[in-house]
Amino acid sequence: MEKTEFKQRSMLAETWKRLKKNKGAMIGLAIVLILFLLAIFAGVIYDYQEDVIKQDYNELLQGPSAEHWFGTDELGRDLLARIIYGSRASLFISFAAVALAAVIGCFFGAISGYFGGKVDSVIMRLTDILLAIPETLFAITLVAALGTSTFTLIIALAISNIPIYCRLLRGSVMTQRGSEHVEAARAIGARTSTIIVQHILPNCLAPVLVQFTLSIATTILTISGLSFLGLGVSPPTPEWGSLLSSSRSYMREHTYLTIFPGLAIMVTILSLNLLGDGLRDALDPRLR
Repeated sequence: MEKTEFKQRSMLAETWKRLKKNKGAMIGLAIVLILFLLAIFAGVIYDYQEDVIKQDYNELLQGPSAEHWFGTDELGRDLLARIIYGSRASLFISFAAVALAAVIGCFFGAISGYFGGKVDSVIMRLTDILLAIPETLFAITLVAALGTSTFTLIIALAISNIPIYCRLLRGSVMTQRGSEHVEAARAIGARTSTIIVQHILPNCLAPVLVQFTLSIATTILTISGLSFLGLGVSPPTPEWGSLLSSSRSYMREHTYLTIFPGLAIMVTILSLNLLGDGLRDALDPRLR
């Protein structure tokens, strides 16, 4: 047990050491951490009732200033406060949806890759069906059928991402199930669940971790698109896509209304992609 724990610590230390050498990944990690901290402590920075949803007709469409750094929207609400609170919706929904998809997808992927045969064929055909449906179209259909809510959005986005993790882990498990340490575990009579959880999955998590960060980025973009169409987060709760949608009529005279929410989406996705690329390089055994 001590040798295993030491090996795990060494792998983590080596991964972190390699990740620190990648400047792009560290910049991405720093920005992502800042965004998560802003989302967590948004209630400390701004008052939700007074700064985010309260309408002030004396402050309509005010440009960026010392009082309102990002200006105010068409209802006199502080745009910076709404963008910071909007990060809560985008990050929470995307993280929850991708985490749910990863758990379910990895479960079925592990079963499919380990047992093979008819079990593998059935699971893979189901994932093929899901992969044939575009993520945004599936989300629009489900939200339109079940109604606009955060829960519905999370479920729709999670179902769309399940096949990615299922196929990813299936391939990794298939390469691991014939390895020597797995055969040794079978020889001593270890249960199938123990073999999968303790001997196979730990060696398959690297690509899953990389895909997790990249999936959050694409899911944030999907959420913004759905909110832009009016099928995402319901107002008055701010979300980056809905902020872009509500500012369409004012973008010529007041371009800051679209620039700042657009930059928030762009910077977040870019940071997650940089972090994902850095993790991929740091966890690649061929580069060690």
